[in-house]
Amino acid sequence: MLLFVSLVFMFISCDDDQVLDGFLNGDDENSEIIDPDPEPGTDDPYNVITDAVDIPCDYDFTTTTVNASLNISCDYDLKGQRISLPDGVKLNFDGGKITNGSLVFSSKGVIDGQLLNIDLQVEGDLAIEHPHFIFVPSRWDMVQGKTTDDKAFQNKENLNTAIELTHDLGMEVFEIDKLDAYFFGRRLTSHAPFSYEDNSIKVPSNTHFLMSDNTFIRVQPTNNPFSRLLMTFKAQNVIIEGGNLVGDRYLHDYSNVTDETGVSRNTHGYGSLVNIAGSQNITVDNVNIYEGEGDGVLVQISAIRNTDGSIKPGEMESSNVVIKNSLIDKCRRNNFSIIDANGVIIENNVISNAGGEDESGQDYAGTAPEVGIDLEAYRERRADGSLYKYERVTNVTIRNNKFVGNDVADVIVYTASFVDIIGNTFDNRVGVHAGHDVKIANNEFTAGDRITTQIAVSFDNFIVNDTEHLTYNIEVTGNTISGYDTSMKVGTQNVTVSENKLYDFVTGINITDIENAQISNNTLESNRSVSYGYFSRGNSIAKNVTIKGDKISVQHRPIYLNDLNKRLSGSVDRLLFDNCTFLSNRELYIYNSKNITIQNSEISERVEAVNSENIVLTNNQIL
Repeated sequence: MLLFVSLVFMFISCDDDQVLDGFLNGDDENSEIIDPDPEPGTDDPYNVITDAVDIPCDYDFTTTTVNASLNISCDYDLKGQRISLPDGVKLNFDGGKITNGSLVFSSKGVIDGQLLNIDLQVEGDLAIEHPHFIFVPSRWDMVQGKTTDDKAFQNKENLNTAIELTHDLGMEVFEIDKLDAYFFGRRLTSHAPFSYEDNSIKVPSNTHFLMSDNTFIRVQPTNNPFSRLLMTFKAQNVIIEGGNLVGDRYLHDYSNVTDETGVSRNTHGYGSLVNIAGSQNITVDNVNIYEGEGDGVLVQISAIRNTDGSIKPGEMESSNVVIKNSLIDKCRRNNFSIIDANGVIIENNVISNAGGEDESGQDYAGTAPEVGIDLEAYRERRADGSLYKYERVTNVTIRNNKFVGNDVADVIVYTASFVDIIGNTFDNRVGVHAGHDVKIANNEFTAGDRITTQIAVSFDNFIVNDTEHLTYNIEVTGNTISGYDTSMKVGTQNVTVSENKLYDFVTGINITDIENAQISNNTLESNRSVSYGYFSRGNSIAKNVTIKGDKISVQHRPIYLNDLNKRLSGSVDRLLFDNCTFLSNRELYIYNSKNITIQNSEISERVEAVNSENIVLTNNQIL
């Protein structure tokens, strides 16, 4: 490295509601405003070749001497020559260019990055003048604005050529400012190595891919369902920052496609705008990612695992991945799909409008699952009951994000483990299915107008082979939930639900099959004319469950338990309400249930137990 510099980066605040509202409503003032990319001037902010001398405009590069340091201020056409340069030659940009030929550096050569271009080949022992490279579209034959598939394909090839060349010469920061161009990959495959090599803009290891507000990198509208706009593959230490990555959701051709393996692909939900495959120490920061025909961000392993979940030789899992300060909006399938990763942080983003638009009647309407963040590893249960663990998702943190308008759910934890969901704002559902060791804490839920499932938080039993529980160790604490028909649906094993505030509901907490649960110090308040505190119907079991210190104030029944614990044998395992407050004009109602205790509690009306057994009421006070 020839020089160290301090870089100061500009960020767009996701808290600027006025800007955000405009963006979500489709305001994109920079879109499709194309500057013809005027010829750059001579300013070079990263110039470190200070001893260069001027040369004439008819200079013959074959006469260059050892250790020469030359200012390139004219346009030099090498006329197809392949010219060898002696040891120690340095070429400095001074407003000119060198094209139509090759320069072969003998040893210790240095070239100013602003001299590199699509029409100049450089070879030999040389380095780029400064590790911060500024990409100028005109030097790399970039076609901006709407274009043909062939030219969009060539845009991808040319940009990849610039990235690969400068990376090989020592580039660390690849900066793009004003650019509005389309990119196209032809291969009909989702296989990660092929997607990276043939369909994507490739970001290699140890690269800071830096874009500005004026950078628009777009998917060429085609019928390829496997588009990969920007991708890392088996890479390490990458930052993708700034800019706008735009999909073709609203312009895509959704006609049926048969992929390279002969499989019909008529749903077209397989593309992604950012694909992180088998990569480590990856940061995506302050990027606008929107309108993908499939996913906004896809995180995966480089190749599926062995059946026992171990990584195949030579492959890499994705780890230490951070996506922050970004907008992920209007992707047709999911905004995030995390299908294999060990260590992902998703923080301070706006995650909005995944899927949906069914009312449009158009092909661009959402395709399942239509979720803000989907944590979903692919696994197979065989006929003999064994589990093939082809993918694995673990150690994921989702914090301080704003979720708006996602169609089916905001977050789904499915076949994932050790997940923390903390400090977010939601207007749809957070669900856990076949996931374990999940913490949902200090979030704010306010029901949106058009959510599909009127439940804020749900987790219930997922059992295979009658004995194997796949959902367990769930903690829900410190959340505020308002406006949902059901605030929580709780079940499974080893559960903690505490210090939550639930408002404006039909059902505060719906009890399904649940075992070993501590529920405490929650507030349940609703003024809806028909509203329940705790509700269970459907022959569920609450085994070794304690509800302590809860305050329940509803307009209908604080407790409505129907057919609860009928399947329990014996009288030891039970549901216990202890030191709770029940406020309502209606009774606490228990029907056809057993093994329930209410003690040390304040009750505004009576307890009615009908056709029930082993119902214990002790030391309660009627208000």
